[in-house]
Amino acid sequence: MCIRDRMDTLAAAGGEVAVLAARSADGSYEEKVRLSDHEWAALFATLETLQRMAADRGLRAALHPHVGTAVEDRDAVLRVLDGSDVPICLDTGHLLIGGMQPAELLGLAAGRVTHVHLKDVDTTVAEAVRDGRRGYLDGVRGGLYTPLGAGDVDVPGIVRALEDAGYTGWYVLEQDCALDDTPAGGTGPVDDVRRSLSFLRELS
Repeated sequence: MCIRDRMDTLAAAGGEVAVLAARSADGSYEEKVRLSDHEWAALFATLETLQRMAADRGLRAALHPHVGTAVEDRDAVLRVLDGSDVPICLDTGHLLIGGMQPAELLGLAAGRVTHVHLKDVDTTVAEAVRDGRRGYLDGVRGGLYTPLGAGDVDVPGIVRALEDAGYTGWYVLEQDCALDDTPAGGTGPVDDVRRSLSFLRELS
């Protein structure tokens, strides 16, 4: 399915945001992607085209900085902010894993955040993934992501900063996991989501 078909489907389903990622060549999360100046120029031109395509369908485009893509680490995020006007999907987990504090992105470009993924992470595991001592999937298995409030991301501070900046978009709870076996009833991801929702309710 091409990008036009995907956007058409999203719009027909009542979607509001087309989340974009500058994926790696093999589509995995393990490959480190480094672009040349020529490739950055091509990426910015592509993002401009995709923003127009999304707008034509009543959608807002949002670029998602993400592990294993061309926009993964802090330097790449800063280059996007400087070289493009594409709105941003702020993912609290992937930004931190990539070496950028979510609060820094908000300080630089809060007005460009049009979609939010709330994750919490264990920074010790995140640092091992960032410097290559652990692969991404191995990190996920090793506790990279935690229920909201159990990790090292300042989720309350980020939500307050977004609200203060006038953010009115969606907050998406993402609880990434990698299971080797079926967890016992009421445990595993279900319990993680339950704990995360309880944490979020206490913020309201």
